[in-house]
Amino acid sequence: MSWFGVWSRSAARTRELLDQLCTETPEPLAPRLLWRDDDRLVIALCADVHREQQSSADVETTFVAGELRLDDPAELCEELHCSQDSSSAELCARLWQRDEARAAPQLRGDFALSSFDRASGTLWLVRDPIGVKPLYYVALDSGLVWSSSFARLTQLRELPRELDARMVVDYLGELPEDPSRTLLRAVRRLPPASRLIAQLARVQEVASYFSFTPQTPRLSSDAAYAEALRDKLDAAVRARLSPTGRTATLLSGGLDSSFIAALASRTLARDHRGPLLTLSARFEQLPQCDEQSFQTAMVRQIGSEHVEFRPSPRDSSGELTALFATFGQPRPIGAHWLAWSALTLAAQHEVDVVLTGIDGDRVVSHGEAHLTELSRSRRYARLLQECWGYDHRSALGRTQLFAQQAALGALPMTWLHRMDDRRSWSSPEAAVLRRFIHPHQLTATDARQRLLVQSRRPATPLEAHQRRIEAADRSADLELLAALEPRFGVRLAHPFYDRRVIEFCLGLPSEQRKRGKRGRFVLREAMRGLVPDQVRLRQDKAYFDAAFREWAHGWLTARDPSSLLPAHTPLEDFLPVGQLRREITTILAQRNGGPELDFLWRAVILSRWFEGLARGKGEAFAT
Repeated sequence: MSWFGVWSRSAARTRELLDQLCTETPEPLAPRLLWRDDDRLVIALCADVHREQQSSADVETTFVAGELRLDDPAELCEELHCSQDSSSAELCARLWQRDEARAAPQLRGDFALSSFDRASGTLWLVRDPIGVKPLYYVALDSGLVWSSSFARLTQLRELPRELDARMVVDYLGELPEDPSRTLLRAVRRLPPASRLIAQLARVQEVASYFSFTPQTPRLSSDAAYAEALRDKLDAAVRARLSPTGRTATLLSGGLDSSFIAALASRTLARDHRGPLLTLSARFEQLPQCDEQSFQTAMVRQIGSEHVEFRPSPRDSSGELTALFATFGQPRPIGAHWLAWSALTLAAQHEVDVVLTGIDGDRVVSHGEAHLTELSRSRRYARLLQECWGYDHRSALGRTQLFAQQAALGALPMTWLHRMDDRRSWSSPEAAVLRRFIHPHQLTATDARQRLLVQSRRPATPLEAHQRRIEAADRSADLELLAALEPRFGVRLAHPFYDRRVIEFCLGLPSEQRKRGKRGRFVLREAMRGLVPDQVRLRQDKAYFDAAFREWAHGWLTARDPSSLLPAHTPLEDFLPVGQLRREITTILAQRNGGPELDFLWRAVILSRWFEGLARGKGEAFAT
């Protein structure tokens, strides 16, 4: 269940808004706090689904409520001179009392919280630096409403339903999204590492409070770097295990999920708890996506209890009513397909926490820009050595790679960006964008320029690394997973997104990220002895694009093609609906339809969302 809050300058109005937010809640809700001072009223409500996560605290003049998981509560207790059994919310309240301006950057963990100071009448909404926990808000004429759930805010009767044209285009075209916007112009998203300050129920300021900086010391050897990374990831895993219940991991068979599974299994064994439950997807009909051999090797190594699942659009993961009730918006629908099936299984096995290896490649980095760095710094001997380590079939291939990299390194960055621009705007994805979205919408939303900026190569490896970690799609994926937690009563945790792990990896020397043909060199070394070499030294990587398209194709073809897109829909303002309707049969005839199938899927889901939200309101959409 989501948590939410209301602030209005009228007690009656606050009660009215609160009632609207609770209309579709299956059981009665009672606010944890009702604070009133003259005509000001604040209600913060927390549902008690995950007791260790959703909590509130009322300490002297400060009230804190939200979803909180701290990495280092014991250290904070000592620093703040609090009892060791203090709740996370109480520790946050103490921090805000001590120095509200500096409180947020001191928090390490996953959180989205509200803090209200009675003395100053100031409300703070704060989201963790990674964006693991979502937070949305609506500024109405009569007050401010916020929630961890987009779906809950759409229950407000007076919510303006004007569409954000840029976000519609970005969703349809999979363009880089603005982290502060949603499909509805009135519903705002608090970006990761940001805080909102409000007074008298009015938003005063939204600003970033934190940015990642490299924190890696210079170490003496490869082994020292590997040990340091292993220790930090081990601490991150331990901090996220269920304290009393059962823990599972998603095991794809790749490097990231395998390392997390190995560390979790080792910790549980040391604490005489377990065994670890591992959950793996199977794709027998798509050999390029099926990772059974790697999964089996890991299960044999760590001795986990292992369960397999086979995602299907015909199970509950394909029921739009349930999906819209869970997410409230189209963006996660489709991307949910794998996690939904895994968490269904986790709930059946009474799991409390599911660890993931999500985005380990982003955090540790493949070191893609390493060759560019060597070339631009004219370290040609080292460049030649690295090129010779690549897995090419002949010496000629290695020589050509060296010549190509040396030439690119000599070109001005502006020339390289022009090359990137031409390549990105002629890509298959851009071709679908130009084909189906009205030109005036592409122009009005500046779609081309934003696509070009996203595709331009970074100037340094550090810039490349930071860009990947801070990309908007990262936050969107995490919000998707957070929305699934209350649905299944399971907490998802992502050890690679521990702040200490990120800051350590950002400072890694380039040669620790890539060594010859081996990307993520330091991670592979850290896995030594814990993960079988069959997995640790693998050079290939399974991508699940084909598996998702198989899933989406099955969902679409199970329905009458003429019913997929209505003839009249708000989508007409953005794309030629008639043309797309005529091409549905052609697109679906290609089983792995590529960008066209992806676009059709998003258009269908968006149109269904329009219909559902309009039925709920009884009005037409404005664009």
